[in-house]
Amino acid sequence: MCLDVRVAALDVLANTFMRAPGEAVGSFALESAMDELAERIGLDPVELRLRNEPAKDPVKGLPFSSREVVKCWMDGAARFGWDQRPAQGTRREGEWLIGFGCAMAGYPYQRMPGGAAGITLSADGRALIRIAAHEMGMGTSTVHTQVAADRLALPMDAIDFRYGDNAMPGVVMAGGSQQTASVGSAIIVATRELVIELLKLV
Repeated sequence: MCLDVRVAALDVLANTFMRAPGEAVGSFALESAMDELAERIGLDPVELRLRNEPAKDPVKGLPFSSREVVKCWMDGAARFGWDQRPAQGTRREGEWLIGFGCAMAGYPYQRMPGGAAGITLSADGRALIRIAAHEMGMGTSTVHTQVAADRLALPMDAIDFRYGDNAMPGVVMAGGSQQTASVGSAIIVATRELVIELLKLV
C-alpha cells in the first residue's frame, strides 16, 4: 500500500463558522447584496457603505460605545488603492479573471445580565472564586483565574476557581464569547467590593 500526500497553499477562507454559526454566512449575504446594489445604481461600493453608516444602533436606538467602521473603510481603501482599481471584468491572470472588491464583517461584543461572582480570601493568602459558569472547552477556568489573579495581585496558583454548580452565584450562558465578558466583569466588580470591605477593617 502506498500513500501519497501533497500540500497545496490556497488563499481561501476555511469552511467554518466565526464563533457562532450565523455570522459568516450572514455577513457574506449582506455584503454581496450591498455590492449588487452599488453596481445597479452606479455608485462606488465603499461610498454606498459610508452613506449608510448609522449614527446609532439601528435596532435598539442606543449610541454606540465605540465604532470605527468609517475609519476602517477609509484607511483600507487608501491602503490597497481602491481609487485606482481596474474596471470590472478587465483584469486577468492567464485564464483567471481577477476581481477587486471590498467587504466587511463584524462580531458583536456582548455581555449578559445576571453575572455574579463570589470571592473568599483565606488567611494563607489564597482566593476562592465561585461562579455558576460552565466549561465547554473554551478556557473558562483559565481566563477567569487570570482575571482574578490580576485584580487581586496574587499569583495564579493562589487562585482556586470553582464553577459548574448552579448553587453558586451567577448563571451565564456560554455563547458567542458572552460568558467570558460577563463573568470577567462580575469578578472585577466583586474584587472592587472586596477591597472596599477589607479597607474598612484596617
